[in-house]
Amino acid sequence: MLLLLCAVAAASPDPAALAAAFDLPPPDAAGAPVQLWSTHYILHEAQEVSVQDGLPLLDVGEGAFPPEAPVHLTERDWCYAALEGSARISRLDGTVVTVNYAGVGALAVDCGPPLGNARWRSQGTVRFGHAVGPYGDGVSGYALVPFRTLATDPSVIPTGSVVYIPSAVGVRFTHAGQAFTHDGYFFAADVGGAIKGPHIDTFTGTQPSPFPHVGDKPAATFEAHVLSGGSALEAVLGALHGG
Repeated sequence: MLLLLCAVAAASPDPAALAAAFDLPPPDAAGAPVQLWSTHYILHEAQEVSVQDGLPLLDVGEGAFPPEAPVHLTERDWCYAALEGSARISRLDGTVVTVNYAGVGALAVDCGPPLGNARWRSQGTVRFGHAVGPYGDGVSGYALVPFRTLATDPSVIPTGSVVYIPSAVGVRFTHAGQAFTHDGYFFAADVGGAIKGPHIDTFTGTQPSPFPHVGDKPAATFEAHVLSGGSALEAVLGALHGG
């Protein structure tokens, strides 16, 4: 099965299509367990509003984004796009655009009130660019893949690592209209300003988390295994993420 998945990854680099491969075999040697805790993040879905009713997204040059036809969102959607790091936006002309975190600038929107917490005020500094992956982009050229991608602190779990979470094995979920059973493998393909130490963030596409390991608080720890580098699993999941 592993060789087959490698071939599929090479032939079809689209992460949305490859996300169906959730039947990798258990690890031969999982290594020493580590204790982690997890939140989850999603691809925010939003509807564009008129210039009069919304705020423009901004690019790293501080101009309205995209410059040829700026996207305007409500304050709430603007801030949730910034918080999640990526957003799929249905435009008024019927097209759809996926945008991604591209950097930061001066405070453009006070996101504390729309996000319901003053600590999220700084999300109003986020700047946007076009996403390459259909669900948004991580780091190091990786695309986000629902139910596979983790954002990690690279000093704890290096980018490109495979993480095996036993409590995720057997979890049932639906993706792209199909039902799947998770095999427990995740891939460190993203980072985040709030992701420090043993905190990871599990990407679940446009859906709520189905995973028992996502407890959303530091006290909700669970066992995980960071697999050694250079494995065939790393090659498969790296290809799945476009790497």
